[in-house]
Amino acid sequence: MLSYACVNKVGKALVKALSPESGLRSVIAIQKRNQCRNDEDNAAAKKQYDEQESQFTDQELNLFKKLFLKYDRDDNCKLDRWEFNQFAKFLVGRSYNSIDLEKVLRRVDENRDGYVTWVELMHHFAKKFVPQQKDRVAIAFNFFDKDNDGRLEYWETKQAVFYLGEDILASEMRYKFDLVDTDQDGKLTWVEFCSFLCGVLRKQAL
Repeated sequence: MLSYACVNKVGKALVKALSPESGLRSVIAIQKRNQCRNDEDNAAAKKQYDEQESQFTDQELNLFKKLFLKYDRDDNCKLDRWEFNQFAKFLVGRSYNSIDLEKVLRRVDENRDGYVTWVELMHHFAKKFVPQQKDRVAIAFNFFDKDNDGRLEYWETKQAVFYLGEDILASEMRYKFDLVDTDQDGKLTWVEFCSFLCGVLRKQAL
């Protein structure tokens, strides 16, 4: 038999949950999320990025959108620094340190407001459809070569791929990494990284 204190506690929780204020907060949260779900249909955004977005498969778009909504914890249709880092952690396998995060954010956050919107995220990932500049690839290689030994470990390679806006969702990425790791030391040299980035992920010359 439940005690009076227990019943009273449950009763108060129900009253709070069913209060108009609570209901209003729920409605607002749902409205925000629905707005965010339909963000890609925004006319201005669609006009600006339709060409890039059209090159993504439906599967890629659905996955990116699902992840974006999952890590948009406060339902404001944009990712703050912490939310973006959690999003990146899911794709890359580990989160960025503060210095790396700042560098990646500067590349993704186009209007420099400290947040990443759905459109900005899609625009960043659309970089895989345009030629990469060799100096940009070199910057990414050197920046994520944390021990300065001229080679990238697998997780460093994934961070560089994410930074460059390349195909972070590529299937069998680990297998493709091992394929170009000719000496099988678990790291990619500059030449191997270029081979991985262009010859495997892009299937074209840099």
